[in-house]
Amino acid sequence: MRGVIHKTCTNLPLVLWLWYNKVVEQKQAKMDILDFLDPEQRQAAEAIEGPVAIVAGAGTGKTRTITHRIAYGCHAGGWNPNEVLAVTFTSKAAREMRERLETLGVSGANVFTFHAAALKQMQLFWPKVVGTLPPKLETNKLVHVYDAAKVHEVEINLSDARFISDEISFAKVSLISAQEYEDMVKNMNRIFPEHLPIRVVAKLYEEYDNIKSKRGLVDFEDIILVMIHMISTKKRVAEEIHKMYKHIIVDEYQDVSPLAQSLLNCWLGSSREICVVGDPSQTIYSFTGANPKYLLDFERKYKAKQADLVTAKRIELIRDYRSTDPIVQLANNILKLRGSGSFPPLKLVSAAPSKNLKPFPVEYNEYFDDQAEAKAVAQKIEELIKSGQYSIGDFAILTRINVQLDAFETALKNKKIAYTLKKSKNALINEADYSSGEKSEEGIANRVTLASLHSTKGLEFTCVFLCGLSDGNMPISRARTQEDIEEERRLLYVGVTRAKQRLFMSFARQKVSGSARTRQRSRFLDRIWPAR
Repeated sequence: MRGVIHKTCTNLPLVLWLWYNKVVEQKQAKMDILDFLDPEQRQAAEAIEGPVAIVAGAGTGKTRTITHRIAYGCHAGGWNPNEVLAVTFTSKAAREMRERLETLGVSGANVFTFHAAALKQMQLFWPKVVGTLPPKLETNKLVHVYDAAKVHEVEINLSDARFISDEISFAKVSLISAQEYEDMVKNMNRIFPEHLPIRVVAKLYEEYDNIKSKRGLVDFEDIILVMIHMISTKKRVAEEIHKMYKHIIVDEYQDVSPLAQSLLNCWLGSSREICVVGDPSQTIYSFTGANPKYLLDFERKYKAKQADLVTAKRIELIRDYRSTDPIVQLANNILKLRGSGSFPPLKLVSAAPSKNLKPFPVEYNEYFDDQAEAKAVAQKIEELIKSGQYSIGDFAILTRINVQLDAFETALKNKKIAYTLKKSKNALINEADYSSGEKSEEGIANRVTLASLHSTKGLEFTCVFLCGLSDGNMPISRARTQEDIEEERRLLYVGVTRAKQRLFMSFARQKVSGSARTRQRSRFLDRIWPAR
């Protein structure tokens, strides 16, 4: 039939022939883009109008979904790629999104981290508004923190400087000024070194800002604050921004801070063309200012109050293509036992291809002390590698805190098993990729990954050893409030959902042999850990 139409159309005037070709191409592009998406992913990809919230569970293909949504909007919905702004929290995620869009035939879309987008905008508008070259970006707060300490004759070491730097970042992303810091933070459950009370940190925060300003520098948070100010106070800037970005997409929306949300509000203005993607059950960075309330309140915020407005859509992605059924069921059960007052989590369904990933039951092990646990894990990894079923890069050992990894390093060294170390940094997740400064993707592929749980977000491994799962480590002992404890539960959930096929859960009764203190397994595994 298409051949007949094609032959007939060749005899029509050129304008009709071109129109026909365009229709056929758009239809074909539409079909190609939506091919191989599951029903929920397809629904999300086709939702290209009005406010949309895509709540995407672990392993459900959120990046695939939002890139196909952008491609569908450009190929079938009349979007101009240059008017698309997609923001995420790491340069690695932004790069991956750009690459996927290129393979879908979309080039020219603006895909950045929040800070990279704001920096590009500041460099564009600062000369127009201020009439001078924009200030230089300072990527290292420590030098100015040290100088602030000297001014006030406060003795600090490197650990202190990093702590103060992190607190300044937290305050800024939480929209807490130096003058407000002491009053506002004292009511928060933040732990300070004894020799650095809140009032001292507040004083150094203020001095840090003074020194930095005198030197004509801005830090990562300042860039966003500058753009919020420009868009809010300069009508011309706001008009240009709103003309530049007609369609805004935000990845990892559960990690948005008050600062990032304020910038997002400025970018949008009165527009409702926004799509957010995230999972409140994966909110694990509240210590950096991340707040899931924006995702949880999205539908209420964008509820249509006028008949001519498109009401907010909520689309849930629940098919987990990463993990086998035993792992998915464990993840669901961990969240099922959450405390009262928590938001209802998604219930995932395993869609992992059984042809490639044979399901194995989750294994639970209890050891006498930390050394015995580390030795047993290293031994198991050695056995599985020798079996020929797995390669060395298939394995990850995950713990709650960095220091727990030391025993596993020693055990792997003794077995002459190569490994790479990914420790958490108390830096903002949206300021730097946790994987920065690590081995290349190819070293990593030929090594066992040793990592703290906070540094594994977005990663996946065929075999995962979740170790040190005792109360005091999981949840961490400093988690005192119910909110803190529930975030620790979500952190365990994130750890579990890193595993694709094999998952080993373990803890040690004692830190060292002969210790007077006996540990209990994590309370999060009550009613889950099998009875002996």
